[in-house]
Amino acid sequence: MKTKIAKRENEKQGNDFLPLRPHTLISLWDMIRFFEDNAQRAVSNLENGLLYVKSIKIQNAAEVFSRKQNKRVGQMVDKSYFLSQRLNLSDSFKRSAAILTKLQKVGRNASEVYADLEGLFNSFMADLCAIECAYIPKDKIEWFESEKLFGDSVFVEFPDARGEIKSAGNCLALDLNTAAVFHLMRVVELGLRELAVRLKTKSLIKITKQTKKRVIIPIELGTWDEIIGELEGKLAVLRGITRSKRREAKIEFCIELLKELRHMKDLWRNKVMHTRATYDEKQAESAFNHVRAFMQKLAEKF
Repeated sequence: MKTKIAKRENEKQGNDFLPLRPHTLISLWDMIRFFEDNAQRAVSNLENGLLYVKSIKIQNAAEVFSRKQNKRVGQMVDKSYFLSQRLNLSDSFKRSAAILTKLQKVGRNASEVYADLEGLFNSFMADLCAIECAYIPKDKIEWFESEKLFGDSVFVEFPDARGEIKSAGNCLALDLNTAAVFHLMRVVELGLRELAVRLKTKSLIKITKQTKKRVIIPIELGTWDEIIGELEGKLAVLRGITRSKRREAKIEFCIELLKELRHMKDLWRNKVMHTRATYDEKQAESAFNHVRAFMQKLAEKF
């Protein structure tokens, strides 16, 4: 019966129901229309259901409902069943599903049906009142859930950074500016590691302070300072032995990238990771622009 109800409701609704999914943008007008048309109708149906069953209850609380009466009550619950499923209102969905299941059988009296409907109505109203929606200004919509904020080249060359870039954009859209800088620094770290790979540096040499022993560790376990220092040392050696203008230009380009990395480390990375600073909208957007330019250089020119 529940499958038939959902199918019937889908056919009846047509395009009335919006594709409500996590991280989906809908207009303010559509949101108002959605809740006005659908939520209000669901509440109205439940109110009518309560009045209908109450009138029978007043006459005879022990009256056993017929299949026809069960069907009528079920039609009044259909809307809240479908809407609570769409909005992920778990308590209301369970209650409405349970009522529809019970209504498949004859034998329940008016008092029992009324108690179920009243519980569903209270739950449904509480669930609707608990829904909160985030507002994204028109000028920030471009940041939200965007797959290619850094352009096609970065999207293709750095698949591991896609999630961090999208998260940074979402944070900018929602005014979570310090969080945006945090995600941007994770993007830069992925770029730093990729730079090491392209310079054929898979590990770095670390000298322990206590024993003074040389320890070889993977690049991904090194700090920014350690990795940058390792790459600067390697580039200095290569610069001394290079005999090609093209190779020398590549080395100079990498040295400039490392300078940018040190700048970002001191300006943003260390501060955001060690809770030494918080950032406003302009500062976060500045960090975004710097990181995007850095990653685009790395993707397109290296």
